[in-house]
Parts: sequence; structure tokens; C-alpha cells
Amino acid sequence: MHRIKGVTLIEAIMIITIVGIISIGLANFIRQTIDIWRFIDFHNDVSFEGKKALDWIIRDLKKIKDTRSINTAESEHINFESSEDEDENGIQDIIDINFDSNQHIINRSIDGGTTIYPLCRDVENLTFTYYDSLGNIIPTPVARNRLDDIRKIRVEITLQRGKESVNFFSVVIPRNLYR
Repeated sequence: MHRIKGVTLIEAIMIITIVGIISIGLANFIRQTIDIWRFIDFHNDVSFEGKKALDWIIRDLKKIKDTRSINTAESEHINFESSEDEDENGIQDIIDINFDSNQHIINRSIDGGTTIYPLCRDVENLTFTYYDSLGNIIPTPVARNRLDDIRKIRVEITLQRGKESVNFFSVVIPRNLYR
């Protein structure tokens, strides 16, 4: 009996086809795994920055001294007198939070705008929405005679890197404004 030690052309084509199908499936699996990893990494990184910025803003807004201490209330900017002296210089702090749309940065200052500290980068949008005691939205920019009506502030931040974006929002009731 004669043994054949080679493979036929059909067997070779079958092996190449099976290996090709397995390789394509494995490549798709690896690509999807890398995409998921990048997505999760992006969200973790951006979430940390966004939450940190939102926490700073909320903390500051809770320290609004009283209804008469709000100097400016616009959709992307708020300026107010704080109930605390953060830098302990004996002068009441004027906190200024604004969105620089050209540089995509949220800026904060505690001395009325002289020394600016960036809170967050890659910001697509920062929006302040102001509410009166009945829960009605006060149109922005808030007119000088309506600044005393502010009782609640909604803060929304949208961060974007590349094609991905993440939204953060919170509603703040400053402790010294609610009557």
C-alpha cells in the first residue's frame, strides 16, 4: 500500500480559508476591544476633569453671600461676592466663573478677575440657568433688577475631545439665597 505524504490542493485551500476566517474574526475582536478600551479611558479621563470642575463651581455657588452680592449672571458667566475669605487677606472675595469659548476653558478667579485659574479644558459649553423662587427660568443675561430674584442655579458643562463628548449638570441652591 502506498502512502501519500502531501496535501491536495483542495485541502490546502480549505486550511487557508479556515485560517483566514479565524484571523478576520480575531482581528475584529481585537479591534473592538481596543475601541472599547479607548472609549472607557476617554470617559474616565474626561469624567474626572468634568466632575472636578463641576464640584468647584457648585462649591463656589453655594457660598454666594446674599441676593444683593450677585454682580453678573449670564449664561456663560457669573460674578458674585463670596460669604468666605478664601485667600485670608481680610478682603471679601469676588468669585468670577466664566467660559472662554475661544480657548475652550472654564476660568475661575477669587479676586474679581485679576488672577485667573483654569478649572477645566476641552470644554465645548458651560451654561448657567437661573431660577426664581417659583421655579421659573429667569432669562439671561439677568437684568440688574432681577438679580435679587435668583434662588436656584443649574450648571451644565459639555466636554469634548475629538468626536466624543460628555455632559455634566447639577442644580445648586445657594445656602444664603433661599428664603
